[in-house]
Amino acid sequence: MQRWTVAVFGAVLALFVVALVKHAGTAPVSPSSSAPLDDKSVKLLLSAPLPEAAPPLKLDIDAGIELPLDEAPPDRVHGDVLPSGSSAPALPAGAPQSVSFGAVLVEYAGAQGASRGSRSRDEAALLAKKLADRAKTDFHAAVEAGDRGSGEDFGSVPRGVLEAGPEYVLFSLKVGEVSDPVDSPRGFYIFKRIE
Repeated sequence: MQRWTVAVFGAVLALFVVALVKHAGTAPVSPSSSAPLDDKSVKLLLSAPLPEAAPPLKLDIDAGIELPLDEAPPDRVHGDVLPSGSSAPALPAGAPQSVSFGAVLVEYAGAQGASRGSRSRDEAALLAKKLADRAKTDFHAAVEAGDRGSGEDFGSVPRGVLEAGPEYVLFSLKVGEVSDPVDSPRGFYIFKRIE
């Protein structure tokens, strides 16, 4: 939380200084200038109009990602889309309350926690499809080929922890079944239900 506070304070301060220098009307105030400002200069600087506000940003402090809110695709932000592209429905009443699972993760640039220089989303989608095909016959090999965050057995997860799309896919699997890739804020997941 402190990094976020410092980042926001620094950004606001930087915008204020830029606005003061840019819109002062006369010569900009130099930080190395030793001459004190008089009342007229201070009033002129404080009355300068501020620049237009930038669009609001969704900040992900852990991953260092900033996405304009109006440009972020809903499936990447919320994870509410199924592999078919349709919105995830509510789980049926008979769905289990928790499942044990393994997962293969394929990250891409812009996903939470993605490494610098990660593949594009399109490249990740192709790789995830190949790994899903492999996972259906050799889940261990697919996990080994996946990115960090992949694992054969993550234990049990209760309902309500994952985003709607990944949760629906995982909780709809039969025991031993492997899913197609499903997009999430962290990248594409391929799930295997253990029990």
